[in-house]
Parts: sequence; C-alpha cells; structure tokens
Amino acid sequence: MVEIGISLILLGIVLIFISILLSLLMSLGKERKVRGGGIVIIGPLPILLASDREIARLAFLLTLLSIILFLFLIVLFSS
Repeated sequence: MVEIGISLILLGIVLIFISILLSLLMSLGKERKVRGGGIVIIGPLPILLASDREIARLAFLLTLLSIILFLFLIVLFSS
C-alpha cells in the first residue's frame, strides 16, 4: 500500500512539472487571457469563485466529481 502512495505522489509531482513546462512553452509566443476559478467548501456550503461562466461550470463539475469519488472511496474502504 505504501508503494502505491509513493508512486501516486511522484506521478503528481511529474504531472505538475510537465504542466508548468507546457504552460511556459505555450505562453512564450502569444498573448493569452488568464482565466481561473475554484471552490471553497465550508461545511455544506460551497463558495464558487471564477473569472467567467465557463470556468465556473468546470470548477463545479470537477468539485462534483471529487465529492462522488470521495464518497465512493469511503464506501469502498469502510468495510
């Protein structure tokens, strides 16, 4: 189980490094509009922060998927 955890951590670090490099390479030649967003969950209340509607929908869908995955893993490993 420890090997899987370490592997996932290393995979995450590699993916972050690759995304930083791709972002840097893509931004060298052109001017881009920066968009961003996120969700803060305080108890049962989600607070959505986003720069436009498309990012808000994406943040909401990713949060929904994360909650579903979290609940699935709780049910899976609770026995």
